[in-house]
Amino acid sequence: MPSFIHDGFYFVIVISIVVIIHEFGHFLLARLCGVRVEAFSLFFGRAILKWKRGDTEWRLGVIPIGGYVKMLGQSDMDAVETENIDEDVREVSFAHKPLWAKALIVAAGPASNLLLAFVIFSLLFFAGYPTPTTLLGSVDKDGAAWAAGIRPGDRIVAIDGKEVWRWDDMAEIIGDNPETPMTFSVERGQDRLETSVTPRMSRIKNIFQFDADAGVIGVSLDGYLPIAGVSDPTGSAAVAGLRTGDLIKKVSGVEIHYFSDVERVLSGSEGPIEFEIERGGLVLDEQKRDPQEMSFVLTSPVPVNTSADIGLERADLYVHQVVEDNPAQMAGLLNGDRLFKINGQVLKDWRAFTEWARSNPGKELSISVLREGREMSFALTPKPVMEKNMLGEEEEIGRVGVYPWLSFSMPEIKKEKYLNPVKAFSRGMDTSVKWTVLTIKGFFYLFTGDVSVKTLGGPIMIANLAGKSASGGYFSFFMFVAIISLNLAIINFLPIPVLDGGHLMIFGIEGIIRRPISATGMQFVMKIGLFIVGILVVATFYNDISRLVFPGLRSLFGL
Repeated sequence: MPSFIHDGFYFVIVISIVVIIHEFGHFLLARLCGVRVEAFSLFFGRAILKWKRGDTEWRLGVIPIGGYVKMLGQSDMDAVETENIDEDVREVSFAHKPLWAKALIVAAGPASNLLLAFVIFSLLFFAGYPTPTTLLGSVDKDGAAWAAGIRPGDRIVAIDGKEVWRWDDMAEIIGDNPETPMTFSVERGQDRLETSVTPRMSRIKNIFQFDADAGVIGVSLDGYLPIAGVSDPTGSAAVAGLRTGDLIKKVSGVEIHYFSDVERVLSGSEGPIEFEIERGGLVLDEQKRDPQEMSFVLTSPVPVNTSADIGLERADLYVHQVVEDNPAQMAGLLNGDRLFKINGQVLKDWRAFTEWARSNPGKELSISVLREGREMSFALTPKPVMEKNMLGEEEEIGRVGVYPWLSFSMPEIKKEKYLNPVKAFSRGMDTSVKWTVLTIKGFFYLFTGDVSVKTLGGPIMIANLAGKSASGGYFSFFMFVAIISLNLAIINFLPIPVLDGGHLMIFGIEGIIRRPISATGMQFVMKIGLFIVGILVVATFYNDISRLVFPGLRSLFGL
């Protein structure tokens, strides 16, 4: 199925769900307040399907965006044109209801979208909500956690006596307490230990991608597979026969899943150390895959405290393959080189190297590598290429043409599942509040200029994301529906005339002045609202077209 048909189909599904719920909120409160609903339409434009039940005509429009409920007396002018209206019509007219009733009817739409998000989140917790745990994948050797004795593979179970098992909860506590000593309870295998950790104040990219101050301790979710990087050609590991790229299966009979397991088994080891490995199974070309099981015995030095004592380390900074006719090959890099420094700064991991390359397209970098134990330096200029970011915008990045050993492991994910409805609803509420606060902050930062207007997306972007979320399975799809529903609710609560929030603002003004706003005043207010909404619509369509349509056309015609 072509992607635009796939995306369009799920776009219609998403919009249908959130619009039906929104408009049904208006419809239900209107009926409860005694207002006649003349029409309920899903989508805009000419009705391609309609039927009447009671006083209401139900319609399906031809343009699959939005929808509406048409109530008797809903026109903004009806509130000021009250003469010559029959009493029976007045009783079921929206315009002639008390302000509190009109406010309830108007607020019911976005409130229904908030309720929809809450219900979806709660049902996801019934089904099982994938949640990253506090199992540490990696620990920065220059960070506060490492200084406090915390190591990869440890599990944080409590902070200052408060139990934690969700990664987000732990990260929030750490981020909110920079330069504050805290007691961390850590599980290491069968042992439990406590240590004092002081998060360091740092400038980091927040979820909105601008710099913010937060506490950090130098830990991350992502760990490393037990792939050997032989750092010293004269070390015990190399002498025994280990090679860079070997997948370590066991050390002294202990099964190994992560490189941190290797460190833990080696720590304090005495006597011969046996490595059971697989060689030839980790290849970029599947046709060359030829896995062979091998074992090696290390006899010195004794005792061993870290993998560095035997000339062994993670493999993520070792070059697996240099791509022909690319900057890395032209600079002189070879397969097996150990990436060491860029512009004099020591590289901590593969991510640091890729960040340097991506952020310096066309700029010459000085790169140092370790080759057979010797440091060598080269001039490397990343090739500028265009790539789409997470918003679908094309941006220029740098690439150098090297493949690393694929040594990253997936973080531990636990399905947070509650069959107890009270607990599921409680977590659903927590998640709803979290996403609502994030969305409100996003709009606030948009108005303050901290977040670019370019991040706004319209129907084309929503369709694109709807298709991607559907491809990811039911969880990602319904998460997307919930988030879109929250966005629709918050947008509609904005005090912009023609939106629900604008109507609520007008009702508030009328309550203060104790009379309806004049027809002239209402016309002026509505024009302002239409102008603001028009600007937002133009901006979102422009962003959609510039990041999703134009790049596709350029690619199609080879431009």
